[in-house]
Amino acid sequence: MKMVKLLAAAGIVMAICFYAHAEKITPFMFSIYPKEYLQMPDSDYSVYGLHLAPGIGNAKNVYGLDIGGVSSNKEELMGIQIGGVSGFANSVSGVQVGGLLAGAPNGVSGVQVGGLLAVAANSVSGVQVGGIFAGATNGVSGVQVGGILSGAHGVSGVQVGGYRAVDKNGVSGVQVGGLLAVAADSVSGVQVGGVACAEEISGLQVGGLFAYTEETLGIQIAGLMAASKEMSGIQAGFSSLAKEVTFGVQLGVINKAEMRGGIQIGPVNIADAIAVIQIGFVNYANKQSDNCIQIGFVNWLGANDTLKALPFFNCRF
Repeated sequence: MKMVKLLAAAGIVMAICFYAHAEKITPFMFSIYPKEYLQMPDSDYSVYGLHLAPGIGNAKNVYGLDIGGVSSNKEELMGIQIGGVSGFANSVSGVQVGGLLAGAPNGVSGVQVGGLLAVAANSVSGVQVGGIFAGATNGVSGVQVGGILSGAHGVSGVQVGGYRAVDKNGVSGVQVGGLLAVAADSVSGVQVGGVACAEEISGLQVGGLFAYTEETLGIQIAGLMAASKEMSGIQAGFSSLAKEVTFGVQLGVINKAEMRGGIQIGPVNIADAIAVIQIGFVNYANKQSDNCIQIGFVNWLGANDTLKALPFFNCRF
């Protein structure tokens, strides 16, 4: 029995030695600069344990802890990488932190933090934070935060940019830009910015100054102007403008739309309307309008043959 155990142990040791020789693995690597005599062992080795690089370090892979002034891995990091100046790995599964720059061309699964820049040329699944810029070419599933700018090709989760948040595909979740929030495709969720723009909103869009969509299904709010080509839901702003409203509500100082079922509430309401209620100081519906009720000081209903203008109340059915 003892012999069997000894043989098994010997087999395991031999297998480990063979694997270590074939794959060039080491439990510890020390790097000052990735040249002979300044890094032991050389950069063709994968580290299963600790890579310590007071200067510049370069390993093939690190599975464990990678700490250095400039930490770099040719292929993969699984674990934690901390670079005083920068952290770089072809792909990251775990945590990557760079004092200035954190980079992962093939993507991040976990957390990536860069004091200035955090960049993943592929996708991010987890959290990406950049003091100035956070970017993911193939999208973010999780949270992306850029102190000034955040950019991605698709966001499922939360995207925040202090100055500007830009998505070139679509957002499912929350997009916030201090000055500008832009989604080249659709937003399913919430979009907030000083200026907020999207191809389509299904949810809530808020623009401090201006909010614009091709199509709104939900709520659109802007301090100065809310504009949408097609709108079903609620639109509110100093000026609320829609080319076509289907079953919606416009709230503003000036409301203007082609409406097919809905309500306009504000001092000035202008509509090409069918099945609409206008409540305000001045209400105007053109001669194509039908099934309308107007309540206000001045009510103009162009479709009426007589009594087109009436004070307080006008209607056509």
